[in-house]
Amino acid sequence: MQKYCLLLLISFITLSAYSQEFTINGYIRAADNGEELIGVTVYSDSLSVGTTTNQYGFYSLTLPSGLHTITFSYIGYTTKKLQIDLNGALSRNINLESSTLQMDEVIIQGEKEDANVTDVSMSKNEISITQVKKLPALFGEPDLIKTIQMMPGVVSAGEGTSSFFVRG
Repeated sequence: MQKYCLLLLISFITLSAYSQEFTINGYIRAADNGEELIGVTVYSDSLSVGTTTNQYGFYSLTLPSGLHTITFSYIGYTTKKLQIDLNGALSRNINLESSTLQMDEVIIQGEKEDANVTDVSMSKNEISITQVKKLPALFGEPDLIKTIQMMPGVVSAGEGTSSFFVRG
């Protein structure tokens, strides 16, 4: 019985030595001005665990010992991947480079606020081509008449005809 207890104790000590956890921590700053970055995602790809930086740009992530790939990502900055062999507590400060994205021109179009009052056409409904194309189509073709018949105040004249009645 003592042999089994001794064997169990040795195996427990061996397993605990291999399953040690260590912490990697540090500050994450912008490379261009040294400003602390709040809310940076720090993520271990192999274990699917992560954390974010606090209001001082500080992060702390506890992982088991071994080789890990840690990803540092933040909106507006280039993602950085770091390969570390974690066999003790580690402090690593990270500087992220800002990345810029050139966007195309943005055009905003609209109507005046009082367009519904200054326009003299009453009870006018406009149908855009995109609205016609969004409706289900018979045999793959968009149908303008069916689109009109689905509007309020419009009733089909009967089955098998393309006629319709408009109220008012």
